[in-house]
Amino acid sequence: MNALTDELLMSQIQSGYLVACGTLYERYKKVLFAYFFNNCHNQEVSEDLVQTTFEKVIKYRKNYTGKGSFKSWMFAIARNAYIDEYKKKINRDSLKSDMTESVDLDKSYDPGSVHEDKELLWKSLQMLSAEKRELLVLTKIKGLKYKEVGEILQLSESNLKTRIYRIMKELKGHINYLMLE
Repeated sequence: MNALTDELLMSQIQSGYLVACGTLYERYKKVLFAYFFNNCHNQEVSEDLVQTTFEKVIKYRKNYTGKGSFKSWMFAIARNAYIDEYKKKINRDSLKSDMTESVDLDKSYDPGSVHEDKELLWKSLQMLSAEKRELLVLTKIKGLKYKEVGEILQLSESNLKTRIYRIMKELKGHINYLMLE
């Protein structure tokens, strides 16, 4: 009985059959975890954010209108959960200690275990702002359609395409710069 669409499951959840959320959780937990991990590089925080996202799916189930896809609505919730977590982290730690943590993260990365091209791409991605990395993760790594990402970020599809184009151009510049080093 795989014919249960996300929208049908959300309809069941809205009717009070909260067990249907388990199916959605199983469907999306890995995708959400990867999204969070690509942004914060912390397994524990990523796992917590997946849980937080589904808690909010249940809490705000009445707000789901079905106009867009469930996946877009869920990623909007996930993105807001990540932003909330990031703001909490900034409040807990000074910006300076946050930057130190990022540097420590780079040291723990073992470039010898992967191909040189991946190492170059990794370093180039780290040179982008978090917002730009997030756009690339959603569109290029997670494979969401521009329309879906536009719904999540409340951007027009053409605006998003322009941003992605510029980010890719910037990323290529970083790659070229690193290749010259």
